[in-house]
Amino acid sequence: MTTRTSRLSATEDEFLLDSLDYPGDLTAYWHPIARAEEVTRHPQRVVLLGRPAVVFRDDKGVVAFRDLCVHRGTRLSLGRITSEGNLQCPYHGWEYDRTGQCVRIPARPPDAPIPGTARALAYQAREAYGLVWLCLSEPAYPIPPFPGGEYDDPRWHTFFAFSESWQTSAGRVLENFCDWTHIPFVHDGVLGSHDLPRVTPSQAVEQEDEDGFSIRYSYEQVDQSELYGGGGSLSIRREFVVYLPFMAHLYKVAPTEDASLLSLALCPHGPKETTLYLWISRNHDFERSDAEYRQLSLEVFAQDRHVVETQLPEQIPVDLSRELHLKLPDAFSVEYRRLLGRLSSDG
Repeated sequence: MTTRTSRLSATEDEFLLDSLDYPGDLTAYWHPIARAEEVTRHPQRVVLLGRPAVVFRDDKGVVAFRDLCVHRGTRLSLGRITSEGNLQCPYHGWEYDRTGQCVRIPARPPDAPIPGTARALAYQAREAYGLVWLCLSEPAYPIPPFPGGEYDDPRWHTFFAFSESWQTSAGRVLENFCDWTHIPFVHDGVLGSHDLPRVTPSQAVEQEDEDGFSIRYSYEQVDQSELYGGGGSLSIRREFVVYLPFMAHLYKVAPTEDASLLSLALCPHGPKETTLYLWISRNHDFERSDAEYRQLSLEVFAQDRHVVETQLPEQIPVDLSRELHLKLPDAFSVEYRRLLGRLSSDG
């Protein structure tokens, strides 16, 4: 999991979170931190929202703690998993069970009591959609869903396309994924055409339900991609469902009503580092190779990355006065930033 290793120094780990300009208490949301097969019985260090964590797997599933031994501040990710399934600190051998409670201090007699405060800070960890997700505090909502249950629907074919680490914020990546005015220029000849830059999107609609806050909108645009039912002259319908803070789904519906779905989940390591996870689903052309869809997505995301990693500031501004917005072309961005700002003010 080298792409998810933070560049933060040991001295930055403890205090960085207070200095980050994150919009809202994002610790109350689930964030993906690794593919499920990457989390093993070997402890591994990840960084989420500026906070270092250690993740590993025992016989009951995935476990996550703050990457800090309460005894002398050692990184628990440098330790090992014992035969009992405990995480052993590499410095003095203190052992923590899956709840975070210290259950053994080798320097003391076996029958000596262990202080109740001798425990690691445990984070909630879950598996969903082939990924491991963490929540650093009490979850406000469940892990964001696939809007129509496509991931488990046999009428849809879904595969994991790829993951990448970008040097920018999760907000910038998500906003780019949902932005339609850049397509004719950044993706000229691949998805759109600079000769056809205008579209008429629907109003961005915000809602809150048991799955959390979401924004939905759609528009039609000529698509150059034959894979998604365009081919240069046909207009396809794009429908977006965005779950805050950082998961977005894009439906591409051809005139034939064949549909494809791109689902993007983001891990905000810090304000300047994000890991992307992308799935692709389709309800047609099952005999077609997934490699074609993966290759097109890699090409498109590479074009996006070339631009998005240059945006300043890296962290998305929720103060609308900090960047210029146009009422129609930037309707989604305005709604997204307003909602992030509201989450911030609501705490």
